[in-house]
Amino acid sequence: MPLNLNSTIMKQVVDVLEKAITRTRKSPHEIINTLSNLHPELLFTPEDWEQLSQETKDGIINRVRKTLESLT
Repeated sequence: MPLNLNSTIMKQVVDVLEKAITRTRKSPHEIINTLSNLHPELLFTPEDWEQLSQETKDGIINRVRKTLESLT
């Protein structure tokens, strides 16, 4: 079953995701599965995402970025 990732979050971390894929030589699928396990917020629907405060959104994005950076 494919994951339905929150595109708003993914657009903001795609640069770090690409670096993680290149540097770790892991498949995008493997990295995304790891991310979704560590950050279930990636599976939020657009409606769920819009209900969050900007501070919360920024915190989620920063945590996802830090996780990706730690993989490299």
